[in-house]
Amino acid sequence: MADEVDFIELVIASERVGQWIETVKESHHNEKRVWSAVKKLEESVVSSEAYAEEAVLGGVVPLLVKLLERDEHNEEFKGSMSKIIEVCSGARTAGGKVSCFEYGEFSVVVKEGSLSDGLGARMWEIAHMINRYLVANRGLVSEKKVLEIGCGCGSTGILAAKLGAKKVVLTDCVDSVLQNLRDCVHLNAEPVSDHINLEDLDDASTVSDLDFDELTLEENDDSLSSSKLWDSSNMSVRYLDWSESLSHDRHGGKIESVSESDAVDSMMDGEAVQGPEKVDFDERFDVVIGTDVMYEVGHSELVAAVISHRLASGGRCLISGAVRDQGVHDKFVQECQTRGLRVEIHKIPTPERMKAREYEGGFIMMAVDWAEQPSWKDISWKPDPSSLM
Repeated sequence: MADEVDFIELVIASERVGQWIETVKESHHNEKRVWSAVKKLEESVVSSEAYAEEAVLGGVVPLLVKLLERDEHNEEFKGSMSKIIEVCSGARTAGGKVSCFEYGEFSVVVKEGSLSDGLGARMWEIAHMINRYLVANRGLVSEKKVLEIGCGCGSTGILAAKLGAKKVVLTDCVDSVLQNLRDCVHLNAEPVSDHINLEDLDDASTVSDLDFDELTLEENDDSLSSSKLWDSSNMSVRYLDWSESLSHDRHGGKIESVSESDAVDSMMDGEAVQGPEKVDFDERFDVVIGTDVMYEVGHSELVAAVISHRLASGGRCLISGAVRDQGVHDKFVQECQTRGLRVEIHKIPTPERMKAREYEGGFIMMAVDWAEQPSWKDISWKPDPSSLM
């Protein structure tokens, strides 16, 4: 599980590791500089996953292997290079970590990717809070058609499916995140979960040995096309570009629909495969859910546009997250109002592990509906703080 501090560390790690690797590559005539860079790399990758991941991406393993082959360095230098290779070749940088989270009587299995894959590759603290809220208010999604935007690992959408949603569409737009999201969905499908002992899962577990294509075909009697490998039971993984909803705004909803069979090209293990289908342009949902989906001002308009585009008449939307910049959320409320949407905001407790980091507006949940059809009006939706922790 990650928090924002982890991602900030990754940004810093990327810059520093890049500099150290360049020093090793270009300063072979200055042994003192190379030695200093190698020692810094060793200390960093041993103590920080973010640095280890960036070192792997920067090609440090083959680089140091070539240096070792020269056999022209002292034993201490060789030991440091060998340690870097060992750490960067280990499971901790391979991704595929699996955790099982309990929400009441419901379990959700989540596979996390590498931090270098971006924000959506990890499970965020606020997701646990909204998941507990859904368990306490399962009527919100039961028998409903649900859309989760900016899914990341998809724990909330997966939980909604287990809470009895009629259909859940889990969406993102980043290739690596979509691949991981597909794995998460199938980890929670009964035929696949039969291969995994949930009691044995912890943060060090991996599922790299599981072939999800094979297991999913087994789940579906080997009869489905590759595009259907992105579906499981009442869950579907789909590609969703939020900017399409701006087109919906500009054209008043009257625009040529995107074909539901329009699948997105994707990559898996370096090979092109048929990726998930796009969400049909005209598809609407009873419930729209988003967790930590706004990080900059541009997201305010995009998220409001998606809700306006995708929320069915009489539908409900729940958005939660940290308020890093109050201006971003003020802009979001304004954008919603211009589209005929009503927004009610409720501040929620700061998670214990996040109290050391101050956010401008703390943590909030926002209930969004159509102003002319206020579906939240007669519902006491504000959460009991104790039920979120």
